[in-house]
Amino acid sequence: MGTIIQGRVTNNLEWVTSYKLQYSTDRISWTTYAGSDGSEMVFPGNVNKHIPVTNLLNNSVDARYVRFVIQSWINRIAMRVEIVGCNTTEVPPACPHLLGMESGAIPDDSIIASSIFGPEYDPSLGRLNHVGGTWAAKYNAIGQWLQVDLGEMKRVMGTIIQGRGKDHSQWVTSYKLQYSTDRVIWTTYAGSDGSEMVFPGNVDMSTPVTNLLHNPVDARHVRLVVQSWYGHVVMRVEIVGCNTTAVLPACPNQLGMESGAIPDGSITASSFYGPNDVPYYGRLNRIKDGAWSAWIAKYNIIGQWLQVDLGEMKRVTGTIIQGRVSSIAQWVTSYKLQYSTDRISWTTYTDSDGSEMGFPGNIDMSIPVTNLLNNPVDARYVRFVVQSWVGDIAMRAEIVGCNTSRL
Repeated sequence: MGTIIQGRVTNNLEWVTSYKLQYSTDRISWTTYAGSDGSEMVFPGNVNKHIPVTNLLNNSVDARYVRFVIQSWINRIAMRVEIVGCNTTEVPPACPHLLGMESGAIPDDSIIASSIFGPEYDPSLGRLNHVGGTWAAKYNAIGQWLQVDLGEMKRVMGTIIQGRGKDHSQWVTSYKLQYSTDRVIWTTYAGSDGSEMVFPGNVDMSTPVTNLLHNPVDARHVRLVVQSWYGHVVMRVEIVGCNTTAVLPACPNQLGMESGAIPDGSITASSFYGPNDVPYYGRLNRIKDGAWSAWIAKYNIIGQWLQVDLGEMKRVTGTIIQGRVSSIAQWVTSYKLQYSTDRISWTTYTDSDGSEMGFPGNIDMSIPVTNLLNNPVDARYVRFVVQSWVGDIAMRAEIVGCNTSRL
């Protein structure tokens, strides 16, 4: 029904002289209170630091969340407030709601990124309204991304993003949205014309921007892929949605390179450049240790390989590869795939015409490229055999598949 505001008790003159009022039932969709002519209403504020100023609404609103949006002030923005109202029979909507980035319900290790500027810009800091930092990419490049594992299948209905805050003019101005049930097959959200949709981003460092999906999607994994930015690629985000009855597929899934389920000793290579480029650094999405984030071959020659022991027989249904996170362009552009049950007899995967198949590789350092097999194979050992590359042979990889007993 109204608001009351005061300035700051201090020797200095510090108070808000005018503000707008926004309200919401769910922290997702916000409405700015409007006057009788439909225009956004600007409320008068304080004239000194002590005397409270009360503004009652001509048309009361039902809301759970209220936001004071500053329009003008004396010397420094400072405010003490009260909300005026009473109980209502209105019930907040069950869906959509915030899925856990801001609240912390989504754990830190469920948030990863294409790169990080340093330990103080970890992906886990990329939470909506987080005041202790933000995720910042190491490189200002189209295709940098922040990825969130929701923990289970959810009905994803939108996203909210913010810039860095803290007096830094850094934010993302546009992005695409990718989603997946299994981290293997990713879909880019498309508009009504079927083209990949580019969502508008921030215009300042702090104001959240909400983009709701016209056609919600069922997913467990969500990735915000940066298209443009101001100052530096930085982002604080929330995923909007609700529960769903959709079920995660049993197969395929990632077989353990990224998660660490495959131990370091099970990853070998034809050669490696040095102690900071060892085979077990060749794990999908590895960004620890800064630039030392991939397997790098000692020699740039066709036939160098990265080999993985899956520990037991698996149904291999595909592969995922990435380049090296570095200021230098280093990635594999094509490779062949070999597999074995015993490390003695090796078979090169072939196309429908019986010829050895060359798989397309990366086009940059960070975006994963997935190649699913038309005819899955049963194997314990898998070998990526490099055919072409940019800069130097560098690779991070994952094997896709499932247990053979399930099939």
